[in-house]
Amino acid sequence: VAGVGGGDDTGDRGAAGDTDDFTHPGADANDDTLQEADAPSPFTIFKSEIEGFAANLILEAGETIAVAAGMAGGLVIPAGNSITFQTTNTAVAGTITIDSVISTSGGGTITIQGSSTGATVGNIVFGAGGGAVTAGGGAILIDTNNGSVTLGGTITASGNMTVNATTGITDIAGTAIN
Repeated sequence: VAGVGGGDDTGDRGAAGDTDDFTHPGADANDDTLQEADAPSPFTIFKSEIEGFAANLILEAGETIAVAAGMAGGLVIPAGNSITFQTTNTAVAGTITIDSVISTSGGGTITIQGSSTGATVGNIVFGAGGGAVTAGGGAILIDTNNGSVTLGGTITASGNMTVNATTGITDIAGTAIN
């Protein structure tokens, strides 16, 4: 289980203000990937860490990812960089929940992928009260290999937008897709 939240980053493995304390502990050589096996469960990665990381970033969890509501200004990815939220759901069903604003600029893309393995259910849910996603100059991919997608909030892409689900796509009243 991984969470993305606001505030400072004193609750995880590094010192406050250390923008790379979420990198791998040595298992893989990808400094831009936080894989399921790289972190304890549950694990919280903070807004300050993501926004301070000047590279494309992949956040992978075995079960669930929650992007928390209430982050001041939302989650702003550095210009030209992309972010991926991915659950493997190899053995346990889970959900990616987007309850905050996530935005990229300068061609950065946003990928939200549930159940990358397809083994068990990995649903994707955008919170009706604040899950907004904007890719300025880039594409948005919302995809689950085994599960459903519930859309809410505002979803805006300057590039292509793709939404795929194996068990259905639901639109919460008031969803805006641009």
